[in-house]
Amino acid sequence: MTSPALARYFSDVENQGRGYIDPRDPNGRRYPGVTSIIKLVAKDLAQYGADQTARWVSENWEKFNPGQRSDQSAFNIARYRHKDYRDERGEIGTGVHSYIEDYVKGLEPIGFDLDAEQWQMIEQFNEAIFVTGMEFIDSEVTVFGGDWAGTLDLRVKAYSERLGRMATGILDVKTSKNIYPEVMLQLAALKSAKTQF
Repeated sequence: MTSPALARYFSDVENQGRGYIDPRDPNGRRYPGVTSIIKLVAKDLAQYGADQTARWVSENWEKFNPGQRSDQSAFNIARYRHKDYRDERGEIGTGVHSYIEDYVKGLEPIGFDLDAEQWQMIEQFNEAIFVTGMEFIDSEVTVFGGDWAGTLDLRVKAYSERLGRMATGILDVKTSKNIYPEVMLQLAALKSAKTQF
């Protein structure tokens, strides 16, 4: 869930983030990742960025200290503080994904450095396993669908209330505080993939 074997830092498509190599392709083409493509669908994060910057300023007034700085200097120090929060959230997600990946593979999960928020997420995951009778079929499956690729976190068998029986499906572990509409695009793309490794 954290480092798929076929993933590379960049695709062959300019400005499209992570890419994937297809082991069948003799030219070593790097296909753009589905999540990178979906990120091209703009989210309205203006308020989010403003809120995180304002929070940083209020919590770090002594560092910000506009009375002791030029207007430009004060602006520069606060301008990208929202990225600090984004990076912190990314670390939280990486820890949870690593724990779940080890658990699914039958390894002893290393959880000694997880914080209370991360443990709460893992407890919710465990509750989902209990409620649905979830069984793990595969993890970290890289799939290709035409001119793109992606990695699904888990292929599972779980109880479906709609079907009234166990059914096979895919699961992508999310640790954000909101589930964005783009998640449905991501899952639909991964489900429609034609080949897998």
